[in-house]
Amino acid sequence: MYKLKDVKTDLLMHPDYIDWVRFRIHYVKNYPESKNKYLHILVEHFDEPYLMQLFLTDTRSMTSKSNKPVIETILLDIRKHVAKRLATAEHDVEKVFKMLNLHLSDEAIFSVDSQRGSSIAPSLLE
Repeated sequence: MYKLKDVKTDLLMHPDYIDWVRFRIHYVKNYPESKNKYLHILVEHFDEPYLMQLFLTDTRSMTSKSNKPVIETILLDIRKHVAKRLATAEHDVEKVFKMLNLHLSDEAIFSVDSQRGSSIAPSLLE
């Protein structure tokens, strides 16, 4: 199973990531003045429809431990999305996935999931 061993704890603990409702409401409006480096990385690397797909998947507060798998799934989804974009540009999927600490088996799972329209497992969101 994929482990988020190289994702910093402060990413998971940042208030903008814990309260998805607040983040969804404010991220576009506050983006230019925001000092949140993670917000800037997200907005600069993903188009708005993709971001909204991620942030609208779950409207509950992400503070409870039971929601940690959802956060991890979304972060993994973001990393796979970055890998796909970089691999398309660089034509070296293996190198890009290694750089992002993903495995080629993740790429196969991502491909199947993306054909269904979402790589976030519905069972995690129930």
